[in-house]
Amino acid sequence: MHHSDSRSRTLSRSVLLLGLTLLAGVSIVAFAGRAMASSRTVPRLDKASAAAQSAMRVSDALGERRAIWLDRLIDTGGWVHQVVQYSVADIGGQLPNGNIIPSEYVIETWIKVDSAGQVIASQDVMTDLNGNVVQSGYTVNGRTINADSRLDVAAPSVNLRASIAPDELVSSYRAQGGELSSERLATGEMRLSLVQHLVAAEDISGQSSPQVSTLTQIDYGVDGQVLRSQTTAILANGAEISTSGYTVKILESGVKPPADVLTLLEKSEETK
Repeated sequence: MHHSDSRSRTLSRSVLLLGLTLLAGVSIVAFAGRAMASSRTVPRLDKASAAAQSAMRVSDALGERRAIWLDRLIDTGGWVHQVVQYSVADIGGQLPNGNIIPSEYVIETWIKVDSAGQVIASQDVMTDLNGNVVQSGYTVNGRTINADSRLDVAAPSVNLRASIAPDELVSSYRAQGGELSSERLATGEMRLSLVQHLVAAEDISGQSSPQVSTLTQIDYGVDGQVLRSQTTAILANGAEISTSGYTVKILESGVKPPADVLTLLEKSEETK
């Protein structure tokens, strides 16, 4: 079965919201349609392996560091700036504004938070690798608005201080099983890996051998924050095909957005 249509529909819906979850240490590449659904993977085993137990301990330690890092990042409120580069194989399809979804793109996000970590407003811009705007949106007054199509949806209340969530690989492992492991890289970063085996092999467009497993790897800095992620389809013949990934290019606070971002959000707030 070929899954590019379902991936493009999922991405089209989700790119309007352009989640904040990277700040909480959770990958937002999930909207690119990875093979993590319980209906497609072998049911979990009750007893965790020694490697999985070790990886879960590493995840807990990273979560504690990430909570401290996030508290310092937010500090007394203000602006948080994030730039993430994505790659998604075989997406195709269109976004709500009619633009074709590129296989590689960048999302830049400006987030305004108060001293309690509550998100007040944000703006997200999706561009291709040449800097051309593909789609943009903003959240203000409890609404998320697509700047091009004007699609307007209710925005969930988000508090960054309270949004530290369990590691996505550990959560998926606990729910679905697989092979969870961790390793320290030469750079001092930590990598968590999860291999999940599909219940039945699935055909991939352009490949003679079907997919039998999915490998997801996430790299973390010494402060516990997510740096990059990569998802790979493992084929029956042993070949590995990259299906999606992202790299955090910028993540900073205490900086002021460009004038056009401030103008847009301030003008929007005045309409409440």
